[in-house]
Amino acid sequence: MNIPKGLDMTSWWLRAACKGLLFESLHVTHCYDCPVQQECLWSAIDVDDRLVDEPLLIRGGLSPINRGAIWFKHKPDTLQAFMYSRMKATEQEAHYRKQIKEGQQVNESIC
Repeated sequence: MNIPKGLDMTSWWLRAACKGLLFESLHVTHCYDCPVQQECLWSAIDVDDRLVDEPLLIRGGLSPINRGAIWFKHKPDTLQAFMYSRMKATEQEAHYRKQIKEGQQVNESIC
């Protein structure tokens, strides 16, 4: 599969905002300012990490449940699944930031 233009898939994980954090402490909001959010999301979609014994939790701003729903809708078109995933992650981030800006209580369980 061709990697989408603009992604640097060589050692991207070394620049991840979540590097060194425990999986149990990860939250989707860690992804929002991550410099390699798109690379992480592409990696999860390209490899379909739902199929491994222990799927990674948050990847590129989406939970495994969100990625799974996108996979079922767009499989086997990896690029289409990636583009839709980017859109979904961006929508969730915008909603989260709007809640913060307006001083609303944030329900992080839906982020």
